[in-house]
Amino acid sequence: MARHDEDTWGHGFPTAKPRLPADGIRARSRRGDIATTWWARRFLKAIESPETASRLSRGKSYARSGQVLAMTIAPGEVAAQVQGSRREPYTVTVATAPFTPADWRRAVGALAERAGYTAELLDGRMPEDVEQVLEPLGLALFPAMRQLDLECSCPDWGNPCKHAAAVCYLLAELFDEDPFVILHWRGMPRAELLDALRAHRAGQAGGVGDDGGEDELRGFWTAGPLPEPPPADPTAMTRLLQRLGPVGVTVGAGVDFAQALLPAYEAMVRHRWSSPLLTGDLAELPPPVPRPAPVSSERAPTPEPAEERFALPSAAEVRAWARSNGIGVNERGRPRVDVVQAYLDAHRAT
Repeated sequence: MARHDEDTWGHGFPTAKPRLPADGIRARSRRGDIATTWWARRFLKAIESPETASRLSRGKSYARSGQVLAMTIAPGEVAAQVQGSRREPYTVTVATAPFTPADWRRAVGALAERAGYTAELLDGRMPEDVEQVLEPLGLALFPAMRQLDLECSCPDWGNPCKHAAAVCYLLAELFDEDPFVILHWRGMPRAELLDALRAHRAGQAGGVGDDGGEDELRGFWTAGPLPEPPPADPTAMTRLLQRLGPVGVTVGAGVDFAQALLPAYEAMVRHRWSSPLLTGDLAELPPPVPRPAPVSSERAPTPEPAEERFALPSAAEVRAWARSNGIGVNERGRPRVDVVQAYLDAHRAT
């Protein structure tokens, strides 16, 4: 923090005055902790300690009440204007050394080794073990307190003072929204980092970049015939049915249903691998079935004469016929099936 002469300090401490009202940037959090993601909490860990608890509490209040009037982020430095008890706002900077271009090349190489890292960053998330990847390179994405340079034009001797703490809390909320803000602060803007990751991964894949991919797609339909399919293995279905075991349903002469299906499965396997669609011999494909011509709605086709059908007789008719011919019926008066059939046969004959 800025130093002042003895007159400014009075009896060794700055004079406490109420802060002037301001309508600047307000933290989304209204109570409790500020910042929720692990990477934002990891950044705040550098300034949080029992010795700074009271100043940090006032810093949260400043962040929530809009005392931070403006804040800009550039590689290596965050600059802000904070309204305090004086008419002129205080100037606050939160600085740390950005990675050098050589550092970033090594960092990109280490990150590109993990295929999921680019996907996580594109999804707006920071890979959880990113520090373990960078640590062997001697790099730390989140600076420790000794690596932070907190400056404020206020007379408070605390480090951080409440004005700088308010800026740190709002910065942590920005980290919550977009982890690329951290990377930009450490010297690599979002677009540059993603381009570098893509280029590095393309180089690992054999030097085929986006243009090479377009060339491959351009020649897709002229790449020649498909490779030969693997030989058919009809016994694969036998092994599968053996693992399935009996299903408990028998067909025919007591054959288990699964075993009865075995010849059909083997035939399907052989046909599948000999299909002209796989062998490329399109001449063997059957000709397409012609679609039937549409029937005009003006005149419906004349139906073919249907075979003459006999209407089923009533039970009373069958009983009367049976008695007249000396044929008995059952006890309940319902004609048996054979009686009904005899009735129909007799009437067809006539």
